[in-house]
Amino acid sequence: MEASVHQLRAPRRAQPRKDGRFDLAYIRNRVASMLRLYTEEHGPLSPPVNVEALGEACSVLKIESRHLIPEGVIGVVPGGFEIYLQDNFLASPAAVIRQRFTLAHELCHTFFYDVTPRAAPTLSREVPPEATVEHLCHIGAGQLLIPDSLLSLELRRLGTVSTAAQVLELAGKFQTSPETTMRRVQEFNSLSQSDSAVILVNSALPEHRIMATCVGQWLLTYSHKTPKIASKLEDWLAPLLGPSGTIGPDWQASKSQFALELRKVNRPDAKSSYFIEVRRCV
Repeated sequence: MEASVHQLRAPRRAQPRKDGRFDLAYIRNRVASMLRLYTEEHGPLSPPVNVEALGEACSVLKIESRHLIPEGVIGVVPGGFEIYLQDNFLASPAAVIRQRFTLAHELCHTFFYDVTPRAAPTLSREVPPEATVEHLCHIGAGQLLIPDSLLSLELRRLGTVSTAAQVLELAGKFQTSPETTMRRVQEFNSLSQSDSAVILVNSALPEHRIMATCVGQWLLTYSHKTPKIASKLEDWLAPLLGPSGTIGPDWQASKSQFALELRKVNRPDAKSSYFIEVRRCV
């Protein structure tokens, strides 16, 4: 397969940091600056976001797809960056979605470099540990793929995102994974008035674990605790259904003191994960 190469126009660098701190606020400001430059150059944002064009706002000179072992690699060259993306498995629709996230993630890595017009970028002296950088780039990638302005419009249209169908609809519109989509909705704190919730569960492991949630604080009133990312599903589910309880496609009432109903919703596009929908008993 021939490599896919995207040469970007002369870069316009988004606003750099001012206080030397690399934190969530810094990532949000850099993302907002990139999106502002994009709209000045290309017009209003619309889903799905053109991730490749965003590279112009952070000194990315070339984006190339090729056979790789890692999903993405960023390289420094005089005046900016080159990004290489894995294209080994792009026949799968899920791989295309994953590549979009990988590209957005690599774009966020440019936030941690000092860039000058002619020299190769250098890592900033204040750059945090690698694990922190990866975490911040994951958050930034979600914000690039699902910008606040577009998510706000969709939430006004949908009212809330608290069912599997709503998650899949939003993920399809933005060309993002259900996990990324749910994390962005949860970050947006749009579920305070909802009386339902949805949980994404990883079933690839012997002990099924929670991948993402769209839940509001109301659940604390009706449950022993809120479901936590990466925790065992059984730890949250067993007190609701009992040690021998199972969950299926039909609504199932929890123990009376919790006043909840739950059901399992399989994903049509993946066998390694599924949804659990939760609602208050009526």
